[in-house]
Amino acid sequence: TPLMFESFTEDFGSEFKYYLLTEHYNYVTKQKGVSNGTVHNILKSISSFLNWAFRKGLNQNVEFKKWERKKPKSDLQYLTEPQLRKLFEHKLEPNSSFDKTRDLWLFSAFSGMRWGDIEKWLPSNVTSEGLIKYNSEKVKKYCTVGLNEVTRSILAKYDGKLPIQNDVTA
Repeated sequence: TPLMFESFTEDFGSEFKYYLLTEHYNYVTKQKGVSNGTVHNILKSISSFLNWAFRKGLNQNVEFKKWERKKPKSDLQYLTEPQLRKLFEHKLEPNSSFDKTRDLWLFSAFSGMRWGDIEKWLPSNVTSEGLIKYNSEKVKKYCTVGLNEVTRSILAKYDGKLPIQNDVTA
């Protein structure tokens, strides 16, 4: 069905939202339906385009402004600190790819460091005061993070270095 500016009515917004939530094939989950956050972002992008077209005089229809605009509560799941600690304490084959990957992932989770910053890790990032100091690649700022029990333990395990990420082979 061709879409025209006049097509973007209040009803279209509701029906399209329902379609995205229930019928659209999600290639990530391999199921029908996308998350509330994804629906919100899609409708927000369409609204931004329609607002731009209105400002440029290309679109006179403002029905889309009646679409629900408030951001939904996230339906994303996350690990709690007890779950992270359970993962930390889980025994894996020492020095295996799984062991190293788990340690890198937990180091990121407990330090708040992004993956790109962890890949540039140097033992000199740790100060004598027990702090991690580094230049954040993404935000281009100097960051300071305190070491904790988990990050200290991971660094001790690898003599102050972090393991290199290996590909897992089947």
